[in-house]
Amino acid sequence: MSDYLGYNGISAFVGPSKTWAGGLQTGLNLQVGARDFDANFPLMTAPRADQFDAVGFTLSHTGLSFRGFSPSLSCTVTYNGSNVALYLFRTLACQIAFNRTF
Repeated sequence: MSDYLGYNGISAFVGPSKTWAGGLQTGLNLQVGARDFDANFPLMTAPRADQFDAVGFTLSHTGLSFRGFSPSLSCTVTYNGSNVALYLFRTLACQIAFNRTF
């Protein structure tokens, strides 16, 4: 592996959730972090350095089910800041999942 791909990173995550009267379940996810890369990025005079943040939520309801499976909706917005423009981005990702508790 190239030295410029190796890094030291740190992140913090918190994800509280709550079940409300009536069966609604909600969750909130927050994450912040940073990556400091080991060697100079190609064609640059400095190592790559990233900072990232993510915030998301999850919704589900225990009263909704289809053949024993309960749907849930999750969405997360992620921002990655970097001194290398190729790695500077913002994303929105959503998913619908079907869960079953045994």
